[in-house]
Amino acid sequence: MSLAAPTTSTQNATIDALVYALPLSPYVSVANSMSVASASNVFATNTFVHVTALANASSRTVVLPNTDTLYSAALLDLSAGDVVRELRRFYVFKPFYDLYGNNVCSIGTVTNSIAGKYLIQYRPSNAGCDLIPEASDGYAGTISLPTVYGQILLRIEVFNSSDVDHIVSTIQPHFTTKHSFVRCPSTHIRPTQ
Repeated sequence: MSLAAPTTSTQNATIDALVYALPLSPYVSVANSMSVASASNVFATNTFVHVTALANASSRTVVLPNTDTLYSAALLDLSAGDVVRELRRFYVFKPFYDLYGNNVCSIGTVTNSIAGKYLIQYRPSNAGCDLIPEASDGYAGTISLPTVYGQILLRIEVFNSSDVDHIVSTIQPHFTTKHSFVRCPSTHIRPTQ
């Protein structure tokens, strides 16, 4: 009796574990810090958690944070459908990451994105940005993530210390995400109960 050679070598299994599992640890770390930072101490997806003070050298929620930047973050869950996000006009940079930490798309004043609503959707075979409003069904653009779960890390540059109170009280509360069940394709992965 002969035993067939395994189809996956130990080396390939190790590589796969490093490529696909290792990036999940920082994602979980951010998720945990976001639940502690939220007012209710409850983990929530598609909801922004705002940092209301400037970072310093000891801050570790973001690796190497800018000390002139206020951060807001949201963990995305597209398993129930697409999400709509609105971009307002001020100096902001908003990268969208997939579950593995890959920057899929960035919008904001740095990339000359227009103000308006952006559709965030799960599209495993066609990830990226479509920032042409005419091609986005009335949205300012469409962000397609290759994974059902992802993250937004919104950054607002603070030009002087008096800006912090204004940003925290006036600007950060306007960052929201909303589910858009109008365009929920059957290809979405639903969590099992």
